[in-house]
Amino acid sequence: MKSNKKIILAGLAVLLFFAAAIFIYIRQSQKAKESAELKMDTIEDVKGLGYSGQRKIAMDSHGNFFVAYRKKYQSKSEIFLAKAAFANGQWKVFRKNQPISQVASGVDQRVPSIAIDSRNDLHAVWYGSDLEKQPNNRQVKYSRSSDGGKTWTQWKNISYVAGYISPEDYWQEHPYILSGRDDELFVVWEGKDKDNQAQQIKFSRSSDGGATWSQWINVQASPGNTQSRPTLVEDSKGRLHLFMYSADGNNSERRQQIHYLRSDDKGDSWSKRLAVSDPDSDSRHISAASDEKGTIHLAWRAQNSSGFSQIMYRSLKNGSWSAIRSVGPSENYQFFPSIGVDGNGKINVVWMESDQPSDLPTEDPQDGKVFLSTLIAGAFSAPLEISSPSGGLYPHVPEKFGKEGKPIIYESAVASGNYDLLFNITK
Repeated sequence: MKSNKKIILAGLAVLLFFAAAIFIYIRQSQKAKESAELKMDTIEDVKGLGYSGQRKIAMDSHGNFFVAYRKKYQSKSEIFLAKAAFANGQWKVFRKNQPISQVASGVDQRVPSIAIDSRNDLHAVWYGSDLEKQPNNRQVKYSRSSDGGKTWTQWKNISYVAGYISPEDYWQEHPYILSGRDDELFVVWEGKDKDNQAQQIKFSRSSDGGATWSQWINVQASPGNTQSRPTLVEDSKGRLHLFMYSADGNNSERRQQIHYLRSDDKGDSWSKRLAVSDPDSDSRHISAASDEKGTIHLAWRAQNSSGFSQIMYRSLKNGSWSAIRSVGPSENYQFFPSIGVDGNGKINVVWMESDQPSDLPTEDPQDGKVFLSTLIAGAFSAPLEISSPSGGLYPHVPEKFGKEGKPIIYESAVASGNYDLLFNITK
Protein backbone atom coordinates (compact mmCIF):
# COMPACT_ATOMS: atom_id res chain seq x y z
CA MET A 1 0.00 0.00 0.00
CA LYS A 2 2.76 2.43 0.94
CA SER A 3 4.43 1.69 -2.37
CA ASN A 4 1.20 2.47 -4.26
CA LYS A 5 0.78 5.74 -2.36
CA LYS A 6 4.30 6.76 -3.25
CA ILE A 7 3.63 6.01 -6.91
CA ILE A 8 0.39 8.01 -6.82
CA LEU A 9 2.07 10.95 -5.07
CA ALA A 10 4.95 10.84 -7.52
CA GLY A 11 2.49 10.80 -10.40
CA LEU A 12 0.61 13.76 -8.97
CA ALA A 13 3.87 15.65 -8.53
CA VAL A 14 4.77 15.02 -12.17
CA LEU A 15 1.32 16.16 -13.29
CA LEU A 16 1.57 19.30 -11.17
CA PHE A 17 5.01 20.00 -12.59
CA PHE A 18 3.79 19.71 -16.18
CA ALA A 19 0.64 21.70 -15.41
CA ALA A 20 2.78 24.48 -13.92
CA ALA A 21 5.13 24.37 -16.90
CA ILE A 22 2.20 24.59 -19.32
CA PHE A 23 0.69 27.47 -17.35
CA ILE A 24 3.99 29.36 -17.37
CA TYR A 25 4.41 28.75 -21.11
CA ILE A 26 0.88 29.94 -21.85
CA ARG A 27 1.33 33.02 -19.67
CA GLN A 28 4.69 33.88 -21.21
CA SER A 29 3.23 33.33 -24.67
CA GLN A 30 0.29 35.57 -23.82
CA LYS A 31 2.64 38.30 -22.58
CA ALA A 32 4.71 38.00 -25.75
CA LYS A 33 1.57 38.33 -27.86
CA GLU A 34 0.42 41.41 -25.96
CA SER A 35 3.73 43.28 -25.86
CA ALA A 36 6.47 43.19 -28.48
CA GLU A 37 8.31 45.23 -31.09
CA LEU A 38 10.02 43.93 -34.21
CA LYS A 39 11.41 45.28 -37.45
CA MET A 40 9.32 44.51 -40.52
CA ASP A 41 11.61 46.08 -43.14
CA THR A 42 14.03 48.93 -43.82
CA ILE A 43 13.13 51.60 -46.37
CA GLU A 44 14.85 54.63 -47.88
CA ASP A 45 11.93 57.05 -48.01
CA VAL A 46 10.78 59.07 -45.00
CA LYS A 47 7.26 58.89 -46.44
CA GLY A 48 7.27 55.16 -47.09
CA LEU A 49 4.27 54.88 -44.76
CA GLY A 50 3.30 58.41 -45.68
CA TYR A 51 0.42 60.32 -44.10
CA SER A 52 -2.36 58.89 -41.97
CA GLY A 53 -5.58 59.04 -43.97
CA GLN A 54 -4.97 55.82 -45.89
CA ARG A 55 -4.97 52.56 -43.91
CA LYS A 56 -1.52 50.99 -44.12
CA ILE A 57 -2.19 48.12 -41.68
CA ALA A 58 -5.07 45.64 -41.46
CA MET A 59 -5.82 42.46 -39.48
CA ASP A 60 -7.27 39.22 -40.87
CA SER A 61 -9.58 36.81 -39.01
CA HIS A 62 -6.58 34.75 -37.82
CA GLY A 63 -4.99 37.69 -36.03
CA ASN A 64 -2.28 38.26 -38.65
CA PHE A 65 -1.34 41.84 -39.50
CA PHE A 66 -0.49 43.05 -43.01
CA VAL A 67 1.35 46.29 -43.72
CA ALA A 68 1.51 48.04 -47.11
CA TYR A 69 4.27 50.56 -47.85
CA ARG A 70 6.46 51.90 -50.62
CA LYS A 71 10.11 51.02 -51.09
CA LYS A 72 12.77 51.45 -53.75
CA TYR A 73 13.03 48.61 -56.26
CA GLN A 74 15.25 48.85 -59.32
CA SER A 75 15.74 52.58 -58.56
CA LYS A 76 12.02 53.45 -58.39
CA SER A 77 9.43 53.17 -55.62
CA GLU A 78 7.08 50.18 -55.81
CA ILE A 79 4.44 48.87 -53.38
CA PHE A 80 5.48 46.17 -50.89
CA LEU A 81 3.71 44.10 -48.23
CA ALA A 82 4.95 42.62 -44.95
CA LYS A 83 3.10 40.28 -42.59
CA ALA A 84 3.37 39.93 -38.80
CA ALA A 85 2.11 36.60 -37.44
CA PHE A 86 2.21 35.09 -33.95
CA ALA A 87 3.51 31.51 -33.94
CA ASN A 88 5.26 29.27 -31.40
CA GLY A 89 5.11 31.90 -28.70
CA GLN A 90 6.56 34.81 -30.65
CA TRP A 91 5.83 37.34 -33.35
CA LYS A 92 7.48 36.72 -36.71
CA VAL A 93 7.78 38.78 -39.89
CA PHE A 94 7.15 37.39 -43.36
CA ARG A 95 7.82 39.37 -46.51
CA LYS A 96 9.05 39.02 -50.06
CA ASN A 97 11.81 41.12 -51.54
CA GLN A 98 9.67 41.96 -54.54
CA PRO A 99 6.75 44.36 -55.07
CA ILE A 100 3.24 42.98 -54.78
CA SER A 101 2.57 43.79 -58.45
CA GLN A 102 5.43 45.59 -60.14
CA VAL A 103 4.44 48.42 -62.45
CA ALA A 104 7.98 48.83 -63.82
CA SER A 105 7.07 52.04 -65.60
CA GLY A 106 10.23 53.89 -64.66
CA VAL A 107 8.00 56.08 -62.46
CA ASP A 108 7.52 56.00 -58.69
CA GLN A 109 4.43 54.28 -57.25
CA ARG A 110 3.10 55.89 -54.07
CA VAL A 111 0.82 55.88 -51.00
CA PRO A 112 -0.82 52.44 -50.71
CA SER A 113 -3.98 51.59 -48.79
CA ILE A 114 -4.95 48.06 -47.75
CA ALA A 115 -8.18 46.27 -46.78
CA ILE A 116 -9.12 42.66 -45.95
CA ASP A 117 -12.50 41.08 -46.72
CA SER A 118 -14.43 38.32 -44.91
CA ARG A 119 -12.61 35.65 -46.95
CA ASN A 120 -9.26 37.06 -45.81
CA ASP A 121 -8.48 38.22 -49.34
CA LEU A 122 -6.13 41.22 -49.35
CA HIS A 123 -6.94 44.26 -51.46
CA ALA A 124 -4.43 47.05 -52.13
CA VAL A 125 -4.67 50.35 -53.98
CA TRP A 126 -2.07 53.03 -54.66
CA TYR A 127 -1.32 55.69 -57.24
CA GLY A 128 1.31 56.10 -59.94
CA SER A 129 1.82 56.54 -63.65
CA ASP A 130 2.36 53.60 -65.98
CA LEU A 131 3.76 55.87 -68.69
CA GLU A 132 7.40 56.88 -68.34
CA LYS A 133 6.87 59.75 -70.80
CA GLN A 134 4.06 61.10 -68.59
CA PRO A 135 5.30 60.62 -65.01
CA ASN A 136 2.56 62.84 -63.57
CA ASN A 137 -0.31 61.04 -65.33
CA ARG A 138 -0.99 59.24 -62.08
CA GLN A 139 -3.86 56.76 -61.93
CA VAL A 140 -5.28 54.71 -59.05
CA LYS A 141 -4.08 51.11 -59.25
CA TYR A 142 -5.41 47.92 -57.65
CA SER A 143 -4.21 44.38 -56.92
CA ARG A 144 -5.62 41.44 -54.90
CA SER A 145 -4.12 38.48 -53.05
CA SER A 146 -6.13 35.37 -52.13
CA ASP A 147 -3.28 33.50 -50.40
CA GLY A 148 -2.20 35.77 -47.59
CA GLY A 149 0.02 37.99 -49.70
CA LYS A 150 2.13 35.25 -51.30
CA THR A 151 0.93 36.08 -54.80
CA TRP A 152 -0.95 39.04 -56.27
CA THR A 153 -3.02 39.70 -59.35
CA GLN A 154 -1.60 41.85 -62.12
CA TRP A 155 -2.20 45.51 -61.24
CA LYS A 156 -4.92 47.44 -63.03
CA ASN A 157 -6.09 51.04 -63.21
CA ILE A 158 -9.45 50.74 -61.49
CA SER A 159 -11.25 53.57 -63.31
CA TYR A 160 -9.08 55.54 -65.68
CA VAL A 161 -9.42 59.33 -65.51
CA ALA A 162 -8.85 60.70 -68.99
CA GLY A 163 -7.93 64.23 -69.95
CA TYR A 164 -4.36 64.46 -68.69
CA ILE A 165 -2.27 67.04 -70.55
CA SER A 166 1.47 67.25 -69.84
CA PRO A 167 2.97 68.81 -67.73
CA GLU A 168 -0.12 68.80 -65.47
CA ASP A 169 0.67 67.68 -61.91
CA TYR A 170 -1.35 66.04 -59.15
CA TRP A 171 -3.61 64.04 -61.45
CA GLN A 172 -5.00 61.16 -59.31
CA GLU A 173 -3.67 60.64 -55.77
CA HIS A 174 -4.17 59.34 -52.21
CA PRO A 175 -6.66 56.47 -52.63
CA TYR A 176 -8.42 54.79 -49.69
CA ILE A 177 -9.93 51.30 -50.03
CA LEU A 178 -12.72 49.90 -47.85
CA SER A 179 -14.06 46.33 -47.79
CA GLY A 180 -17.76 46.49 -46.88
CA ARG A 181 -20.07 44.12 -45.04
CA ASP A 182 -20.96 42.19 -48.19
CA ASP A 183 -17.34 42.18 -49.40
CA GLU A 184 -18.09 44.99 -51.81
CA LEU A 185 -15.05 47.18 -52.35
CA PHE A 186 -15.18 50.97 -52.25
CA VAL A 187 -12.36 53.31 -53.25
CA VAL A 188 -12.18 57.08 -52.82
CA TRP A 189 -9.35 59.36 -53.88
CA GLU A 190 -8.56 62.94 -54.89
CA GLY A 191 -7.89 63.99 -58.45
CA LYS A 192 -8.34 66.50 -61.22
CA ASP A 193 -10.20 65.79 -64.45
CA LYS A 194 -10.93 67.53 -67.74
CA ASP A 195 -13.69 69.60 -66.10
CA ASN A 196 -11.92 70.35 -62.80
CA GLN A 197 -8.50 71.91 -62.40
CA ALA A 198 -8.80 71.60 -58.63
CA GLN A 199 -8.66 68.12 -57.10
CA GLN A 200 -12.09 66.63 -56.33
CA ILE A 201 -12.97 63.52 -54.32
CA LYS A 202 -13.71 60.63 -56.67
CA PHE A 203 -15.46 57.32 -55.98
CA SER A 204 -15.59 53.85 -57.56
CA ARG A 205 -16.81 50.47 -56.31
CA SER A 206 -16.52 46.79 -57.18
CA SER A 207 -19.13 44.09 -56.52
CA ASP A 208 -17.03 41.19 -57.81
CA GLY A 209 -13.93 41.20 -55.63
CA GLY A 210 -12.03 43.77 -57.66
CA ALA A 211 -12.43 42.10 -61.07
CA THR A 212 -14.35 45.09 -62.44
CA TRP A 213 -14.94 48.62 -61.19
CA SER A 214 -17.67 51.19 -61.71
CA GLN A 215 -17.00 54.35 -63.70
CA TRP A 216 -15.57 56.98 -61.37
CA ILE A 217 -17.69 59.91 -60.24
CA ASN A 218 -16.94 63.15 -58.46
CA VAL A 219 -18.77 62.69 -55.17
CA GLN A 220 -19.74 66.34 -54.81
CA ALA A 221 -17.63 68.82 -56.73
CA SER A 222 -16.56 72.27 -55.52
CA PRO A 223 -14.82 73.59 -58.67
CA GLY A 224 -13.39 76.66 -56.97
CA ASN A 225 -11.66 74.73 -54.18
CA THR A 226 -9.59 71.59 -53.81
CA GLN A 227 -10.82 68.53 -51.92
CA SER A 228 -8.12 66.39 -50.32
CA ARG A 229 -7.21 63.15 -48.53
CA PRO A 230 -10.51 61.26 -48.31
CA THR A 231 -11.27 58.65 -45.65
CA LEU A 232 -14.19 56.22 -45.84
CA VAL A 233 -15.87 53.98 -43.23
CA GLU A 234 -19.00 51.84 -43.14
CA ASP A 235 -21.31 51.68 -40.13
CA SER A 236 -23.22 48.68 -38.73
CA LYS A 237 -26.18 49.43 -41.04
CA GLY A 238 -24.06 49.45 -44.19
CA ARG A 239 -24.07 53.22 -44.63
CA LEU A 240 -20.92 54.87 -45.98
CA HIS A 241 -19.38 57.84 -44.19
CA LEU A 242 -16.92 59.94 -46.18
CA PHE A 243 -14.52 62.55 -44.81
CA MET A 244 -12.19 64.94 -46.63
CA TYR A 245 -10.71 68.37 -46.09
CA SER A 246 -11.38 71.47 -48.17
CA ALA A 247 -11.43 75.27 -47.89
CA ASP A 248 -14.80 75.37 -49.63
CA GLY A 249 -17.13 77.64 -47.65
CA ASN A 250 -14.25 79.19 -45.72
CA ASN A 251 -12.97 82.68 -46.52
CA SER A 252 -9.33 81.67 -46.14
CA GLU A 253 -7.97 79.30 -48.80
CA ARG A 254 -5.28 78.15 -46.39
CA ARG A 255 -7.75 77.32 -43.63
CA GLN A 256 -8.92 73.84 -44.52
CA GLN A 257 -11.96 72.25 -42.86
CA ILE A 258 -13.02 68.64 -42.31
CA HIS A 259 -16.07 67.92 -44.48
CA TYR A 260 -18.49 65.01 -44.06
CA LEU A 261 -20.93 63.21 -46.39
CA ARG A 262 -23.05 60.07 -46.00
CA SER A 263 -24.41 57.56 -48.51
CA ASP A 264 -27.27 55.17 -47.73
CA ASP A 265 -27.12 53.42 -51.13
CA LYS A 266 -23.50 52.28 -51.44
CA GLY A 267 -22.32 55.46 -53.08
CA ASP A 268 -25.03 56.05 -55.68
CA SER A 269 -26.00 59.29 -53.94
CA TRP A 270 -24.54 61.39 -51.14
CA SER A 271 -25.78 63.86 -48.55
CA LYS A 272 -24.83 67.51 -48.76
CA ARG A 273 -21.33 68.23 -47.46
CA LEU A 274 -21.13 69.38 -43.86
CA ALA A 275 -18.11 71.01 -42.18
CA VAL A 276 -17.54 69.25 -38.84
CA SER A 277 -14.30 70.85 -37.59
CA ASP A 278 -13.63 74.17 -35.84
CA PRO A 279 -13.86 76.95 -38.49
CA ASP A 280 -11.22 78.96 -36.62
CA SER A 281 -8.60 76.22 -37.07
CA ASP A 282 -6.88 74.75 -40.13
CA SER A 283 -7.95 71.09 -40.02
CA ARG A 284 -6.40 68.28 -42.08
CA HIS A 285 -5.27 64.64 -42.08
CA ILE A 286 -8.37 62.75 -40.99
CA SER A 287 -8.60 59.22 -39.65
CA ALA A 288 -11.97 57.58 -38.99
CA ALA A 289 -13.28 54.32 -37.53
CA SER A 290 -16.69 52.74 -36.96
CA ASP A 291 -17.52 50.64 -33.90
CA GLU A 292 -19.98 47.74 -33.57
CA LYS A 293 -22.75 50.04 -32.35
CA GLY A 294 -22.51 52.18 -35.48
CA THR A 295 -20.81 55.17 -33.85
CA ILE A 296 -18.29 56.92 -36.10
CA HIS A 297 -15.09 58.11 -34.43
CA LEU A 298 -12.97 60.81 -36.01
CA ALA A 299 -9.47 62.18 -35.31
CA TRP A 300 -7.65 64.94 -37.17
CA ARG A 301 -4.89 67.54 -36.91
CA ALA A 302 -6.05 71.08 -36.09
CA GLN A 303 -3.79 74.16 -36.25
CA ASN A 304 -5.12 77.14 -34.30
CA SER A 305 -4.68 80.84 -35.07
CA SER A 306 -1.40 80.97 -33.14
CA GLY A 307 0.08 78.33 -35.44
CA PHE A 308 0.04 75.51 -32.89
CA SER A 309 -1.25 72.04 -33.90
CA GLN A 310 -3.01 69.40 -31.79
CA ILE A 311 -4.91 66.16 -32.45
CA MET A 312 -8.67 66.57 -32.08
CA TYR A 313 -11.49 64.03 -31.67
CA ARG A 314 -15.21 63.96 -32.37
CA SER A 315 -17.83 61.21 -32.73
CA LEU A 316 -21.13 60.78 -34.58
CA LYS A 317 -23.78 58.73 -32.76
CA ASN A 318 -27.38 58.31 -33.90
CA GLY A 319 -27.07 61.35 -36.15
CA SER A 320 -25.66 63.67 -33.46
CA TRP A 321 -22.12 65.01 -33.26
CA SER A 322 -20.26 65.16 -29.96
CA ALA A 323 -18.27 68.20 -28.87
CA ILE A 324 -14.77 68.61 -30.30
CA ARG A 325 -11.97 67.87 -27.83
CA SER A 326 -8.23 67.41 -27.72
CA VAL A 327 -6.94 63.83 -27.47
CA GLY A 328 -3.68 64.43 -25.59
CA PRO A 329 -2.83 68.11 -25.05
CA SER A 330 0.88 68.79 -25.45
CA GLU A 331 3.36 71.64 -25.67
CA ASN A 332 4.69 70.05 -28.87
CA TYR A 333 3.29 70.16 -32.39
CA GLN A 334 1.13 67.11 -33.12
CA PHE A 335 0.66 65.50 -36.54
CA PHE A 336 -0.92 62.60 -38.45
CA PRO A 337 -3.38 60.75 -36.19
CA SER A 338 -4.61 57.21 -36.81
CA ILE A 339 -7.69 55.88 -34.99
CA GLY A 340 -8.89 52.31 -34.42
CA VAL A 341 -11.34 50.25 -32.36
CA ASP A 342 -10.07 47.29 -30.32
CA GLY A 343 -11.87 44.04 -29.48
CA ASN A 344 -13.15 45.53 -26.23
CA GLY A 345 -14.84 48.37 -28.11
CA LYS A 346 -12.34 50.96 -26.89
CA ILE A 347 -11.17 53.78 -29.15
CA ASN A 348 -7.41 54.10 -29.64
CA VAL A 349 -5.59 57.03 -31.23
CA VAL A 350 -1.92 57.17 -32.20
CA TRP A 351 -0.08 60.22 -33.51
CA MET A 352 3.37 61.76 -33.74
CA GLU A 353 4.61 65.00 -32.27
CA SER A 354 7.68 67.20 -32.51
CA ASP A 355 9.03 70.40 -31.00
CA GLN A 356 9.32 71.74 -34.57
CA PRO A 357 6.39 73.15 -36.62
CA SER A 358 7.63 71.18 -39.65
CA ASP A 359 6.30 73.61 -42.27
CA LEU A 360 2.74 73.72 -40.98
CA PRO A 361 0.10 73.75 -42.34
CA THR A 362 1.62 71.55 -45.08
CA GLU A 363 3.60 69.63 -42.49
CA ASP A 364 6.62 67.60 -43.50
CA PRO A 365 8.20 66.32 -40.26
CA GLN A 366 11.62 64.68 -40.37
CA ASP A 367 11.69 63.47 -36.76
CA GLY A 368 9.40 63.11 -33.77
CA LYS A 369 7.92 60.70 -31.25
CA VAL A 370 4.88 58.41 -31.39
CA PHE A 371 2.16 58.44 -28.73
CA LEU A 372 -0.94 56.37 -27.95
CA SER A 373 -4.08 57.28 -26.01
CA THR A 374 -7.21 55.20 -25.32
CA LEU A 375 -10.72 56.51 -24.73
CA ILE A 376 -11.87 54.93 -21.45
CA ALA A 377 -15.14 55.79 -19.70
CA GLY A 378 -15.48 58.97 -21.72
CA ALA A 379 -11.94 60.28 -21.13
CA PHE A 380 -8.69 59.83 -23.03
CA SER A 381 -5.88 58.20 -21.09
CA ALA A 382 -2.59 60.01 -20.52
CA PRO A 383 -0.52 59.73 -23.72
CA LEU A 384 1.88 56.78 -23.71
CA GLU A 385 5.08 57.11 -25.73
CA ILE A 386 5.47 54.15 -28.09
CA SER A 387 8.43 55.09 -30.26
CA SER A 388 11.94 53.69 -30.02
CA PRO A 389 14.80 55.78 -28.56
CA SER A 390 15.55 57.11 -32.04
CA GLY A 391 12.01 58.47 -32.35
CA GLY A 392 9.11 57.70 -34.66
CA LEU A 393 7.17 58.96 -37.67
CA TYR A 394 3.84 58.29 -39.40
CA PRO A 395 2.16 55.83 -36.99
CA HIS A 396 -0.82 53.72 -38.05
CA VAL A 397 -3.27 51.34 -36.36
CA PRO A 398 -5.86 49.12 -38.08
CA GLU A 399 -9.43 50.36 -38.10
CA LYS A 400 -10.41 47.23 -36.15
CA PHE A 401 -8.28 44.79 -34.16
CA GLY A 402 -8.47 42.27 -31.31
CA LYS A 403 -8.20 42.30 -27.53
CA GLU A 404 -4.60 41.12 -27.26
CA GLY A 405 -2.59 44.32 -27.45
CA LYS A 406 -2.72 47.40 -29.63
CA PRO A 407 -0.91 46.96 -32.99
CA ILE A 408 1.01 49.99 -34.27
CA ILE A 409 3.28 50.35 -37.27
CA TYR A 410 5.61 53.35 -37.53
CA GLU A 411 8.94 54.49 -38.99
CA SER A 412 12.12 55.06 -37.01
CA ALA A 413 15.29 56.65 -38.42
CA VAL A 414 18.52 54.64 -38.37
CA ALA A 415 22.15 55.75 -38.63
CA SER A 416 22.41 54.86 -42.33
CA GLY A 417 19.86 57.53 -43.18
CA ASN A 418 17.20 54.90 -43.86
CA TYR A 419 14.10 54.11 -41.81
CA ASP A 420 13.09 50.92 -40.02
CA LEU A 421 9.43 49.94 -40.18
CA LEU A 422 8.66 48.86 -36.62
CA PHE A 423 5.65 46.75 -35.64
CA ASN A 424 4.72 47.39 -32.02
CA ILE A 425 2.21 45.55 -29.84
CA THR A 426 1.34 47.44 -26.67
CA LYS A 427 -0.93 46.00 -23.98
